[in-house]
Amino acid sequence: MILTHFKKVGIFFPTFFCYFSFLLLKKNKYLILVLFVFFISYKNYSQNGDYFVRNYLPKDYLAGANNLGVTQNNDGMIFVANLNGVLIFDGVNWQHCKRKDEISIQCIAKTNSGKIVVGTEDGDIALIEKDKNGKF
Repeated sequence: MILTHFKKVGIFFPTFFCYFSFLLLKKNKYLILVLFVFFISYKNYSQNGDYFVRNYLPKDYLAGANNLGVTQNNDGMIFVANLNGVLIFDGVNWQHCKRKDEISIQCIAKTNSGKIVVGTEDGDIALIEKDKNGKF
């Protein structure tokens, strides 16, 4: 039996075991393929670099810090139920819609037809629509 000694680690590794494993894998080509795919896919799941996530602070959207619900309309705009009103984000700019009576928005949802509906703390339900100028 031939043994190889690694001085830094202090262990003996039988080289015949490596040769025996190679012969075993040579006969079973599918096992080699499975192991190869496993090691390639393992490397592909590692994530490095920047992510497409951006966190927005209340100073960015000029409203309160408590957001109670989020939905998206059919045009891709994000609607956020905030204690200070509804926040609308088009991907670049924030728009803030308040009720005249300053009652907070508690929930928000999109209907099957694509309309945005909000619920307030006093039990009212309101529909968010664009005005003549295209603003919400």
